[in-house]
Amino acid sequence: VYVDDFKMAGPLGHMAVTWKELSSRIEIDAPGPVTKCLRCHHHVRSGVVDGRPVQIIEYDMGDFMLSCADAYRKAVGEPNMVLRTVDTPFLEIEEDEEPTGKLQPIASSILMKLLYGARIARWDLLRGIQVLSTRVTKWNVSCDRALHRLICYVACTANHVLVGFVGDGPDAFRLRQYVDADFAGDRPGFKSTSGAFLSLTGPHTHFPLSAKAVRQTCVAHST
Repeated sequence: VYVDDFKMAGPLGHMAVTWKELSSRIEIDAPGPVTKCLRCHHHVRSGVVDGRPVQIIEYDMGDFMLSCADAYRKAVGEPNMVLRTVDTPFLEIEEDEEPTGKLQPIASSILMKLLYGARIARWDLLRGIQVLSTRVTKWNVSCDRALHRLICYVACTANHVLVGFVGDGPDAFRLRQYVDADFAGDRPGFKSTSGAFLSLTGPHTHFPLSAKAVRQTCVAHST
């Protein structure tokens, strides 16, 4: 058996003997630093925050995001398409009177590919993907335009990374959750969308843990 990608966590003092035992039973390469996992590049470096040394990690999905843009170009049959620069991934979607969009057959595959990268390190894309994923069965021409704008945003922000830093001991850590919701923003059903972002914080620590954007299941008639 040959294992190409193998990760292990544990006490540093036990690593050498554990790798030796594993390599005696499984054919594996010599261990190295975890610089890439699940198509996400991990860049670890030292820095200073408010005069305090911190350890910084960047989660970089740039290569994967560019591959999403390439998959879109290939799916629409325009491999040399030039994607314009846009400020946000959002575009208002018109209501159901419009005809079915041409991109409906490929929408699910493109959105699910984007969602993989968004869940790991591009949380700014979650809302845009969530909105379009609810329209797959009622896809119209406005959805075509919204998906194209989302891909444009992905392509021009491929260098965006998720950053966390730690400069405190465990006793200083706190969990901090930021939450919000729009009001009846998901038309035509007039359902709200909840957003949440959880981080590990301290005087010199801010480390992202998770985020989500989820459409509410009921309709609120007031704030």
